Amino acid sequence: MFSLSDQQQKANQAIDDWSNGFIKQISDHAFKQRRLVDKAYNIHEEHLKNMRSQFVEINSIYERKNDTEEINRLLERCKNLKVDLVNIMFRSRNNEFIDVTVVEPTERMEPEELNPRKARDDKLVNQWLERDGTGSVYDNDFSSKTYSKLTASASDRTE
Repeated sequence: MFSLSDQQQKANQAIDDWSNGFIKQISDHAFKQRRLVDKAYNIHEEHLKNMRSQFVEINSIYERKNDTEEINRLLERCKNLKVDLVNIMFRSRNNEFIDVTVVEPTERMEPEELNPRKARDDKLVNQWLERDGTGSVYDNDFSSKTYSKLTASASDRTE
């Protein structure tokens, strides 16, 4: 059996290992997704460069013909050109999360084991009460009112 501090250290290490592993999985996935975005960008950039070259070439043909109507259509196509690079979606995945549950102590100590002096004093008081037979800690002609007056006056002197 491991000591309590060893168990704490091992549990914290397990949590850290899980966390670091999970973060690595996310980082690896994010890296791959960024590479896909970069690849899409390069493909679209090349495509747009090709389109621009074609538009310039076509435009020069229309200019030579003085076909302003076709030039205007070509310009309108350029203005309305819309390029979507990527679509971002968030998918839910079944990720395993770590949960800690507290284990309650199984062994309990009796009060005497926790504070042997108090237990011994309580035992002496109980023995004294049993001998007295009345169950009262006061003598028969000694009332609790008298006791509290005596204790109050004794505490006044000590202050």
